[in-house]
Amino acid sequence: MDRIGAQRALSYGLTPIFCSMLVLGLTEFAWTPNLYLALCGISLGFIGAAGGAIWPERYGVRHIGAIRSVAQASMVFSTALSPILVGVLLDVGVATTGIGVLFAVLVLVSAVLAQMAVAPKQGG
Repeated sequence: MDRIGAQRALSYGLTPIFCSMLVLGLTEFAWTPNLYLALCGISLGFIGAAGGAIWPERYGVRHIGAIRSVAQASMVFSTALSPILVGVLLDVGVATTGIGVLFAVLVLVSAVLAQMAVAPKQGG
């Protein structure tokens, strides 16, 4: 984290979950769930470490409590929304292959945006 920075670690940490979505969407082997979960676990390890470091790195520590609370609330909201989104996609006839690839694309876009994000101006 100290060497490459939290922002780069966060975007690199999305690579395994991108691969896991492709595995989930494009394979139907007996080992698919195992590989999917292993890749998700690797990604969550990266994101956990980078997520704790990115807020003070980008915004400082003055309002770290408020920043973390908004980040946690956003995470809880998105976690609650995702089963509804998947259910709607399945109800309208999108195949699980399409859902896996769609989510892989969304993760890829997120990784690119995380890599390109400009640091906010410090000062006050």
